[in-house]
Amino acid sequence: MKHMLFHLSVALPFLLMATGCMKLGPDYHRPDTGIQMPGSYQHASTETTTSLPEDRWWQVFGDHEINQLVEEALRNNLDIKKATARILEIRSQFVERRADRFPTLGLEGQAQRQHRQIIGVIPGESFSVE
Repeated sequence: MKHMLFHLSVALPFLLMATGCMKLGPDYHRPDTGIQMPGSYQHASTETTTSLPEDRWWQVFGDHEINQLVEEALRNNLDIKKATARILEIRSQFVERRADRFPTLGLEGQAQRQHRQIIGVIPGESFSVE
């Protein structure tokens, strides 16, 4: 029973895909939609269209009351604040971990000052007492 169910679950998607590849019959006629589509768009407008803002889409309506309501909702929504904080945290962790992949450049310097007093004979010089 399990084997038959397995074979059926494998064969069924292939059968459905095969029916999607079938050619339509000879009596098929494309339905008339009433819309005339041009063969090519040679005289298309070259104007650039303004796209809607994705993060402030409600401002498209130009309603001051909607703007106030949405701004208040965003200010007082703790879930959004938590999600924003989590995104910033994950982003900083990502940047920190990604930094380990790059070579590091270090510079170190050291300075020291000493004053030696020479008392006595300087080595390498000879003298004699007669």
